Amino acid sequence: MSIVTAMRNIQINVYHRRQKSESRTMRFLNLIAAIANIAAYVGFVLLALFDIDEPGQAPQIHYIGAYMYFGLSGLYGVLHIFLLCKQTHYPMFVKILFTLVPLTTIACTIIYAVKPEENIAFEWFSVALAAIYVGLFSILFLVDSVDDELRDFFCCRRGNRGRESRNSPSKKPPRLT
Repeated sequence: MSIVTAMRNIQINVYHRRQKSESRTMRFLNLIAAIANIAAYVGFVLLALFDIDEPGQAPQIHYIGAYMYFGLSGLYGVLHIFLLCKQTHYPMFVKILFTLVPLTTIACTIIYAVKPEENIAFEWFSVALAAIYVGLFSILFLVDSVDDELRDFFCCRRGNRGRESRNSPSKKPPRLT
């Protein structure tokens, strides 16, 4: 998920650069969202590695991981809703879908947190929704792949940082209607 988060961060930055709507606020929110989601998955690893029933510090580490994962992934979901709604080339049904999934995940997390012993199903439903959310990101990359910028980033090339070069034609993301 950290790689998907980095890819989405790049995609949002490239979109605003292409639209000439780049601002410090949008870059800052995008960066905070990416950091929150990467930290959330660090929490997920802690949650998975340390069981509540193990002796010693394992239960405390498990709960720290749970708070990190559910809290920070919820923050990412809310920030991503805002960032996605600022991108005009995605159809409304995509924006609605990407709004409903994180909000439902947050609601399930809150229900579970109120009475964990009675609402264990909501914890697993939250995790399942988070997995579905990750899969949904493929829709965003079908609309705007930003493949050149991603290749430059992951292959450690400085490149032209998303600007068109003299040798390549302009690439605008397709608009779904």
